[in-house]
Amino acid sequence: MNLTKTLITLLVCLLPLSPSAGELDGKGLICKKIEHNQVPWDTNVLMMFRFADDMAYENLFIEINDEIVLQKLSDEDISGNPINRGYRTTFDKIQIYEIGTIDRNNLLLTVGDGTAFGKNSHRCDIVHTRLEYYEVLLLMQNEFQKQVDEVISNRQL
Repeated sequence: MNLTKTLITLLVCLLPLSPSAGELDGKGLICKKIEHNQVPWDTNVLMMFRFADDMAYENLFIEINDEIVLQKLSDEDISGNPINRGYRTTFDKIQIYEIGTIDRNNLLLTVGDGTAFGKNSHRCDIVHTRLEYYEVLLLMQNEFQKQVDEVISNRQL
């Protein structure tokens, strides 16, 4: 009986230390492909996630008529089926469903199972609040737009 009480007490004490869903809520990650030869806003190069409500919401930049636009990735696939954007954490990994795995120690993202882009293909930076996340994205959007504007101004036709 005494052993049972000790185990229950130990479990109750250690439970708050274990990783759990929702622990990243309010934070964000901006992950850039380590080696690439594409434009820096390409979806294969730049992956951005904001964590809220136990979900990982992905944003992306797209170029529409020479304008860089920030988009939230849809919660449904092209057939209208819901996409699971949940995430799971362990002591050393963050698994974003249908995306990949982030090593919590070195902040390297492996997309999918690591075969499509290679292991540790993206290096991630943390943003600590929702406001900071969108401030960083706005700065990036402005920088990308400057690059597009420079190309446009150099066009001959």
